[in-house]
Amino acid sequence: MVLGNIFKKGDSQETELFWSLVIGDSWVESGIWRVVDEKAEVIAQGGIGSWQEGDDESLVSACDSSLSAAAASLEEDVKEPSKVVFGLPSSWSEEGSIQEDRLRLLKKLSQELELTPAGFVAIPESIVHFLKVKEGAPPNCLLVGLSEDSIEVALVYNGKMLGTVEVARSISLGADVAEGLARLPDLDQYPSRILLYNHRAENLDEARQNLIDAEWKDSKVTFLHTPKVEILPEDIGVSAVSLAGGAEVGHAKTVVLPKDEEDSFGVEEEKSAESEESNEEVAPEKELREVSPEELGFLQGADVASSKPQTVDIGEQVTSKDEIGEGQIPAGTPPQPQELPVPSGQDVRKEQTASLLSKVSGIFSGLSLTLPSFSFGGGGMRLLIIAGVGLILLFLAGILAYWYLPKAKVTIYVSPEKLEKSLEFGVDPKLSVVDNANKIVPGKVVESIVSGEKTTSTSGAKTIGDRAKGQVIIHHVGAATILKSGTVLLGPNGLKFILDESASVATGSSITNAAKVPASVTAADIGAQYNLAGTTEFSVGNFSKADFVAQNTEALSGGTSRSVAAVSEEDRDTLTDELTRELLERGIEELKKDAAEGEVLVEDSVYLRAVENSFSHKLGEETTTLKLTINADIVATALLVDGVESLINSEIEKDVPEGFTLRPDQIEITYKRAEVAEDEEETSALVAEIKANLLPKVNPDEIAEAIAGKYPPVAKEYLATIPGFARVEISFSLKLPGKLGTLPRLSDNIIIEVAAER
Repeated sequence: MVLGNIFKKGDSQETELFWSLVIGDSWVESGIWRVVDEKAEVIAQGGIGSWQEGDDESLVSACDSSLSAAAASLEEDVKEPSKVVFGLPSSWSEEGSIQEDRLRLLKKLSQELELTPAGFVAIPESIVHFLKVKEGAPPNCLLVGLSEDSIEVALVYNGKMLGTVEVARSISLGADVAEGLARLPDLDQYPSRILLYNHRAENLDEARQNLIDAEWKDSKVTFLHTPKVEILPEDIGVSAVSLAGGAEVGHAKTVVLPKDEEDSFGVEEEKSAESEESNEEVAPEKELREVSPEELGFLQGADVASSKPQTVDIGEQVTSKDEIGEGQIPAGTPPQPQELPVPSGQDVRKEQTASLLSKVSGIFSGLSLTLPSFSFGGGGMRLLIIAGVGLILLFLAGILAYWYLPKAKVTIYVSPEKLEKSLEFGVDPKLSVVDNANKIVPGKVVESIVSGEKTTSTSGAKTIGDRAKGQVIIHHVGAATILKSGTVLLGPNGLKFILDESASVATGSSITNAAKVPASVTAADIGAQYNLAGTTEFSVGNFSKADFVAQNTEALSGGTSRSVAAVSEEDRDTLTDELTRELLERGIEELKKDAAEGEVLVEDSVYLRAVENSFSHKLGEETTTLKLTINADIVATALLVDGVESLINSEIEKDVPEGFTLRPDQIEITYKRAEVAEDEEETSALVAEIKANLLPKVNPDEIAEAIAGKYPPVAKEYLATIPGFARVEISFSLKLPGKLGTLPRLSDNIIIEVAAER
């Protein structure tokens, strides 16, 4: 709708300030403007606020924050405006009036923020008005506004809104625009210009590229040439709503943003007389009247739900689609909004930290050492004895340290013997201990619920189209008869047509005096090959042409065919396999996470039970995408680790050769379901695939005793005699130099480890 007749002209002061409050589907932004010298001058802009549909308080809060940010940039002696022009989504109004639920919301917003509603304008229509002024000519374009869940498509011809429609978002923006145009007035050729707006929704560069790459011919959308896709400025909402309001207040012909008074969005004052005439067409003089808030649906002292909202004059409606032209955007980038300070209402505090240093002094100031006093009759002798005793004590301490302090770790790597074995065993949830005789271990069945959906592109093809139709004249020689509906008429090249209705044929005496009856026929199949020219002859049913012959006086037409994407059996099978695999992987992770301590999940036993499949389209149905939803129970077998390891150890220990030992950390076990022959019933039997490294039997204490006090090379020569020896690593906790660098003298200070060489 157009703003139209919402402000009082003539009596308004040029310096009077107004609010522009633009409300999107999940965002709001605001501006403060005035009219100076036929310019709508935006002197302040508020920040963008977010709100959630259905949460009225979030809208009030978002508007309050945006308005406060705009007001903060005003000079102290400038009074804040009270009148507000709302910029609203098209979906908020019907037949020129705001919807009742939206009206109640705006009434609450105005009351809580102490605003005086002056009028409203649909955001797309304000943008069209903005483009008329900016380009100096009525625009021809597709105006596409984006949001997270939908798009709004507006068809604009010669500056007139032929219609707007809201379309739910899909994976293809081009397909969404094509769907919107299909709901709007049908045109032979659409404007080859697409304008995108709403930077709050997403990165419009990506959306622009999506439309550039769109295959419009596949969507049956015809343009004169490949459409040019352009992105409108981020501040288009505030600019367009402010310009629409300024055009009514003071004949504003352009809009100026903060700090950009020289560079305006609109027609320059130096335009020619022809351009001025164009502007006059854009904003014609009208006899304007002041409209009270009650006329806009904001009622005082009454319940808005019980009152019928008043209709505001929304301007001229579309009366013609003629004289369609292409509008062009001049080179140059519109001025961008300046960043405004947003008061937070909170002080910013900086925390300071100080380093505390602990000073420790005089720890040893009170410590003294007193030696026993000996008297030998001379001071020199006394000192000599003390030095000798000290040296003896130091020597003894060194010996003790050499003997007791050094420690070493000796890791002996040996080439293991490989032992591989398969062990089939059963699982019984009723058991609490292992049944070694029957090879049955305790276990249980674990379950979980999984669900998911997956979408894929279809690969099938289907030929669709229309059947040719028309009329024929049936000629008959012979007795009267009735041709039933469904009778086949055979034309050239074996093309078959079906009689639509039964036809009664009178008696025909001769070829020159044959009975004639008209009849409607339809092609047996689709395709243009059934479009036959007039005077084509057809045989009728199984009758001879001497008895019956049919001929069309006018061409049979309407037959068409085309190939479209459709659901194939392969699409369904592939999608089912992929989603099933994903659900199994997810279910395994969930079951592992829920497994109790001491349990191991047999991944090969996992399967889906009670599967519910739901496809979005049937087999052979026309579509470019196919979605599958699966709900199922995931079932698996869980084993008690102690029980199954006990059975495995008892089974493979008898296969360990003499001189080797089996260590638990050298066993690798993989579980899988036992294979069942086709003629056998499914069982709960499992198979354990066992791989073990058998290490030579060694006595760590004997080895430690044998190498204690030996130099490393000598120790390595001894260790090389161990069966399967590959190499040895020796590490010291205290490495002594030279001749002292032996292994520890005490065998208890030597740690012996045997590991498999990988």
